[in-house]
Amino acid sequence: MSQNKKKMTLGGSFANMFKRLFKKDTGMSVLEEEAIRTPLQTIIRNYLHNRLGMLGLIMFIGFLLLSFLGSALNPIDVTYMELPNANLAPGTNFLKINKDVTANNITDIVSGVSFSVALKKDGSLSMWGVEPNQKLKAVSDYVFDVPEEVKNAHIVKLATGGKHIIALDDAGNFYGWGYYAHGQTTLPDSVKKEIEESGAAIKELYAATMWSAVLTDDNNLYIWGSSQSSQNFKINRKLKGHIVQAATADNNMLLRLDDGTTTVIGDKSTEFYTNMPEILSSGEVNVVDVSATNRNASAIDDQGNLYVWGSNLDGLNNVPQEVEGHVKNVEAGYRHFAVLLDDGTVRAWGSDALKQIEVPAGLSGVTQLCTDYFQNFAINEKDGTITPWGNKGYIFGTDEYGRDMLLRLIHGGRISLTVGAIAMVIATVIALIVGLSAGYFGGWV
Repeated sequence: MSQNKKKMTLGGSFANMFKRLFKKDTGMSVLEEEAIRTPLQTIIRNYLHNRLGMLGLIMFIGFLLLSFLGSALNPIDVTYMELPNANLAPGTNFLKINKDVTANNITDIVSGVSFSVALKKDGSLSMWGVEPNQKLKAVSDYVFDVPEEVKNAHIVKLATGGKHIIALDDAGNFYGWGYYAHGQTTLPDSVKKEIEESGAAIKELYAATMWSAVLTDDNNLYIWGSSQSSQNFKINRKLKGHIVQAATADNNMLLRLDDGTTTVIGDKSTEFYTNMPEILSSGEVNVVDVSATNRNASAIDDQGNLYVWGSNLDGLNNVPQEVEGHVKNVEAGYRHFAVLLDDGTVRAWGSDALKQIEVPAGLSGVTQLCTDYFQNFAINEKDGTITPWGNKGYIFGTDEYGRDMLLRLIHGGRISLTVGAIAMVIATVIALIVGLSAGYFGGWV
């Protein structure tokens, strides 16, 4: 009986201790109750007067909301990689067009992985975004360090690889700067000599990550850069003097010829090469425009019909039905297509990992569409506007696989906070049991 009473007393003591922590003792007058506080009230009152503690609490709640609410609103694909965007510096101004750029004072906008360049009608350049290169000897310069000779020239043509720029002025001079590890920013002497001997002039520029190319007015294409470009991109005798347009990818090129047909050069093992519709090479249709993502190609005939082939990834071969017969111009980013229709509207499809196919609602009256890598710019010369969409940038930059560091921190923080919270709960339970036991029994306990 004595043991049962002792157990009941011990259990009751623990219960009363928890009860008094959150509730005042009853049986007191109102004045007596106001004169004292519960332990919890005292703790809260003291904590509220501790500025450092309050700051810590606010930061902790902020981290909780960022990790748990942020991860719910921004799901992550752990398998996603965007290698062209590897190791980019922090910045969210990829689509922030400079104030000196308007729809009526430019002729073109081209983009690299993290920057864009507008070619103005006066021959000058205007750039925005963030620097994609590390300035390392024998590898690269900064693309934002525009050479003085380019600043003083009247530029008429531009092209960008992922991290380099090539340009042509009105006197036929060639310029290149940025990432140059494969010599892609310098026109080789052998190419320069061959062009001079032919008496032709450069009329178009093309560039990819590791190579560059020029198309002359006698319809010859010259390619240089990485060993891959010199080995894979062979221009045979049948093609020489007949190339009027090219669309570039890292491993392949789609060529439009002067007879209205198309052909592919480069890596013969890719779907880009093997899946080209026969109708485009047979002469049954007259092709008037071509474009290419890194793994897919497209062509438009003179009736506004669009042909797309290549890899099945990202749904790039799934052409929207409403564009058929109405395509005026086709543009391509690294993993998406965008088309300008004859009514001045725009449609886009493919990968949306960086919001590159989220065409702004109500966009119309577009007269020119500029798409490259992960950025899009719709130009409306009638009202003087330029509408951008696509990759805005990365607050904390990217890792070596091109993944958003902030997004990964948000999702990683959820795990860290959960582990920390569980550890704190376990420590608190153990501390309460040990502390209350020691306080009740006293002595050696």
